[in-house]
Amino acid sequence: MKKQYRAITFVWLIALAFVGVMRADGIMITGYICPPPQRILAATGAQKPTVGGVPFLTSGCIDWSNKDGLIKLPKFYTKETLRIAVTKPDDFLLQTVSGPNVSHLELAKGNAAQCYRVSKKQDKEKEWYYTAEKEATPANNMLDATDLVILVSDPSAIFINTQRNFFATEGKQFAIPQRMITLLWDAPVDVQQFTRFYEQPNISRTYDKGDGKEKAPVAQYAATA
Repeated sequence: MKKQYRAITFVWLIALAFVGVMRADGIMITGYICPPPQRILAATGAQKPTVGGVPFLTSGCIDWSNKDGLIKLPKFYTKETLRIAVTKPDDFLLQTVSGPNVSHLELAKGNAAQCYRVSKKQDKEKEWYYTAEKEATPANNMLDATDLVILVSDPSAIFINTQRNFFATEGKQFAIPQRMITLLWDAPVDVQQFTRFYEQPNISRTYDKGDGKEKAPVAQYAATA
């Protein structure tokens, strides 16, 4: 009996080690949705937007940023770049088969989505950095399951800084740096129509209600970010 127990224990240890290796092959991405810098809000008289409760979708999961704007992509990620699609719920389509089974994701024709590519790179001195580039929406409007889709009522409410590089630590860790993604004004949406198709990992969800007041001007923020 003891030998059988030891054999079962050994098999479980091997299985757990295998799972650990598999998980080590991927990185759980974190990042922040930030409000505009205080100097911009003071200069424009705009209200500070609420960075909590912004919904995002990726890899079969749906979640919301917490009260500090923290987002956690709940699946392990293996790519060196991350595409971000900022869109309205009405422009985001789930093509389904057999009821709630999603076959693929796509954007509606004539959509107002904005797409970006975030990459982790090394310069000539072997220093690591993050950079973001704006890119055209896919010609066929198809999105990958691993894309980060941020849902807002107005895509221009999200500013992704493509004008500078951001420091990155050495190693595999992929974390969207602070100040790369900024919420310029409150743009809340109802995403209830998507929740039945996605896992909800129950990440911390303590939000503040948005006040929906004056918008921070995009041009002025972009010029001084």
